[in-house]
Amino acid sequence: MPTTSGASSASRLLSIIQDDDASLKEKEDAFSRELSRLQEAQKAQESSIELILRRLHLDDVPKDVAIAHDLLIRQSYESMKKCQSCTHDPRKAKSCFVPKLCYDAKRRELSAPLQSCPFVSKHERESAELEDTLSEMLLSPHFRNRTFDNFNPSAQSQRIYTYAKDWATHYPEQERGLLFFGSYGCGKTHLAVASLLEVRKHYEKDALFLVVPTFLQELKSLFQDGRKFQEHLTRYQRAALLVIDDLGEGQKVNGSLTGWVKETLFSLINYRYEHDLKTILTSRYTPPDLEHVLGMATVSRLCEMCDFLEIDDPDYRKRSFRIIK
Repeated sequence: MPTTSGASSASRLLSIIQDDDASLKEKEDAFSRELSRLQEAQKAQESSIELILRRLHLDDVPKDVAIAHDLLIRQSYESMKKCQSCTHDPRKAKSCFVPKLCYDAKRRELSAPLQSCPFVSKHERESAELEDTLSEMLLSPHFRNRTFDNFNPSAQSQRIYTYAKDWATHYPEQERGLLFFGSYGCGKTHLAVASLLEVRKHYEKDALFLVVPTFLQELKSLFQDGRKFQEHLTRYQRAALLVIDDLGEGQKVNGSLTGWVKETLFSLINYRYEHDLKTILTSRYTPPDLEHVLGMATVSRLCEMCDFLEIDDPDYRKRSFRIIK
């Protein structure tokens, strides 16, 4: 009795019934064989589903519910198997989700909501997310652990520390930014980054960090491409919160920054001034010296944009200075 190997069970049964050349006995025998085959296939299917549910610790799911959700169970299980075969890299797993089969006994329903990777701990995932966030902020690894908790203020800098921490804690209420100034190694960048991280942690603002000499070098490398040059500058101009580290550093002539550097920094700061975007800055120059180095127009805007905070501590880096002979 001819049947097509790829035909569905329903097609095969229909073919048996419509075969005019077959006797009634032949039809009954063929029909019986097809039913037996279907029953075996159904048992195998049920057995397979039961095995999957046992592996997923869902033995309480009734057979009829399991059969009704056959496709959902199999697809979810295949996704879980693929998940288990990955490297469980926290960086990848933070954006990886896998279905988790759940049975509602009251409604007799199976569902498969997505859950975050079960093979990576919440701490690992959050750490990976933080690292990515810090990279997006262009904050170098050296500064990523600079927080208020690990800043040790001296008697002189305690007031500055408290002021900066209060500023970051009440960030939405602030109308002005901060400009930390003082000599090398006094903790200016630490407090600036601590303020940045505190704001980013609690308010999730679009925040960026730049070191002036590096920023200027990046722009110079884009001189030949006006579009990329402007895109790079615009990214910093428009950030909701920006840290400008080492303001006043760069190529100088007679102690003053070159014309192009002054113009570039004026363009950056003036944009943020005109759009009321908060900025945190650090500089080794006092306000009068900064005016000579940077220009009156830029410093005038900074006076309106920021509170100036002087840190008078000695160079903390020299505390770790040692000579090994």
